[in-house]
Amino acid sequence: MTIEQHPMPITRALIGLRWIANLHVFGGLCLAIVLWIPDLHPLLFKILYGNTPITDSAQTLFWICILGPTVASWGVLCRICVDYFAEQPCMRTYRRLILSLWVWAPINATMCITHGVYIAAILNTSVVILFWYLCHQIWRDHQNKQQREPQQNINF
Repeated sequence: MTIEQHPMPITRALIGLRWIANLHVFGGLCLAIVLWIPDLHPLLFKILYGNTPITDSAQTLFWICILGPTVASWGVLCRICVDYFAEQPCMRTYRRLILSLWVWAPINATMCITHGVYIAAILNTSVVILFWYLCHQIWRDHQNKQQREPQQNINF
């Protein structure tokens, strides 16, 4: 027996999750491009490390910039998952969206704090809270929609 799912209506929470995904794509690509714009290197180091001295700036810059494509691809995958959930909402997809936060966030925040990149830890924490809230909101919207509509289209 299967229950036919109907796409979710476009809500503010869904739009917010799509924006988070799209901003990750844009931000990740910008981070990657910084490698080829030497005038921005000192600013990037200042934003990320403050006054903490950097022993090997070329190597540090490379590792920061190589994260750009990873962040961008996470944004693409996040957008795919969010759109899939919007088209076919189910608890399994919702749990996977939330799991993606708990796999990434604690490890990422710990590494950022350990290496003195406090701005990234703060930004990541903000994104986690917002992402979790929006995921919870779209799930709640879906549940409310399910309660308003009677079960239909049950195929055997």
